[in-house]
Amino acid sequence: MSENIGRFRQLYMPALIVGLVAVVFALIVWHSGTTGRCPTGLCRTSVDDFGDTMSALQKTDPKLLQYTESRRISTRLGHVRGIALDKDGAIYVAGDYGIRIFKSNGANIRDISLGSEPYCVSVAPDGTIYVGMKDHVEVLDRNGKLVSSWSPPSKRAYLTSISAAVKDVWVADAGDRAVIRYSTKGVVTGMFGVKDPSRNAPGLILPSPHLDVAAAPGGSVWISNPGRHQLELYTPDGRMKRSWGKESFGIDGFSGCCNPTDFAILPDGRFVTSEKGLPRVKVYGANGVFQCVVAGREALTPDVVGLDIVADARGRILVLDPASKSVRVFLSNGKAAK
Repeated sequence: MSENIGRFRQLYMPALIVGLVAVVFALIVWHSGTTGRCPTGLCRTSVDDFGDTMSALQKTDPKLLQYTESRRISTRLGHVRGIALDKDGAIYVAGDYGIRIFKSNGANIRDISLGSEPYCVSVAPDGTIYVGMKDHVEVLDRNGKLVSSWSPPSKRAYLTSISAAVKDVWVADAGDRAVIRYSTKGVVTGMFGVKDPSRNAPGLILPSPHLDVAAAPGGSVWISNPGRHQLELYTPDGRMKRSWGKESFGIDGFSGCCNPTDFAILPDGRFVTSEKGLPRVKVYGANGVFQCVVAGREALTPDVVGLDIVADARGRILVLDPASKSVRVFLSNGKAAK
């Protein structure tokens, strides 16, 4: 029963939320049209202003575009879900029923076949490949041979991201609304993101199954909290150390029910984020302050969801685009936002 409820929430809750918002907005518009004022101050702008704002969001200020697409690598896969890099810069794409590996120039190195669909992938510094299936993790050696398969964390498990460090493997479980810390042997050593006031942890809000994670230096970890429109840094003992991000249609914020959907950390500590609904890829400073745009709304398919991101040692940003089923490589063009 609980599994069915969880599946209902994942599949239909976003649509119900959108529908509810539409009804509320329609009521507000009707009320303002018949009374000449908005109830409880909910109408911050007129309907025309709202339309103008949405129209303006379709185009990105050229001064903010500081990256240029330099290459597009066709994966030749039917469905793509996750992307990772190894220490040498090889690109690993999780899709269909396997992992497809490319050189940085786009040449296909080899394919790894899997028994079921992979949802995410990460490569540890020693070359071990960790693959997140829907409800469990599979461990492969550098040649793609299965080493072990870890038990599912629960019946509700829905794995959406994985980040392998030297001693830890961080797994984002959207079904259980938590990030699980494993040893490299598959032993659970911690649970992060669960609401706990004593640890300053507000709890993860996931209206849709999007939860991302990235290992940080010193055993800490960055976790997305899409329903709160922010990223959160947790210490090794599970305390939330700091967070950043805000809800806004503006270019410096995150819009919709649940963004950012994905993020990556650049070599210099800055962040790259991606969004759905109003799709865009952006860069924020290490302090969480917006800096520039990598790909604006006009450069992406309107309904694209799940723009997974990685950044290599040279600062290139690689975006896995499910719409074009390709890896899009972006380079800094050296512009500075004014």
